[in-house]
Amino acid sequence: MNNRKNKKVISRLIIVASIVIAVLFVFGIIREYLNRVELDNEITELESELVELKLDKKDFLQSIEAYQTDFYVEQEAREKFNLIKQGEKVAVIPIDQINTKDTNLNNEKNTVDLKSVSRSNAIDWWQYFFGDKVIN
Repeated sequence: MNNRKNKKVISRLIIVASIVIAVLFVFGIIREYLNRVELDNEITELESELVELKLDKKDFLQSIEAYQTDFYVEQEAREKFNLIKQGEKVAVIPIDQINTKDTNLNNEKNTVDLKSVSRSNAIDWWQYFFGDKVIN
């Protein structure tokens, strides 16, 4: 009888140990799966960053090529050193004339019909649907 009890206890211990080991394996597999998903996401982010960096590199190389063109050199010479080509004429416009013209244009743009501003929204909708029949 004692032998039978020992066998039952041992078999129960083996079952419990097997369950514990199985649970540990399941947790390990889940942890590795989550690590794999995280690594896949990081790889995807790094690949998209690589594509962006390649585009930036391409833009940078194109800008270097643009800086080396005769057109760019000519533009820089015109803007920074006030140089002109042979046969060109320069027109100089005084800044005070530009400022007065700008203020005149701004004054014209700022003048608003006061009737249209003082009307209510309901009157505007009435005109929209029924025409010029305005109720005052």
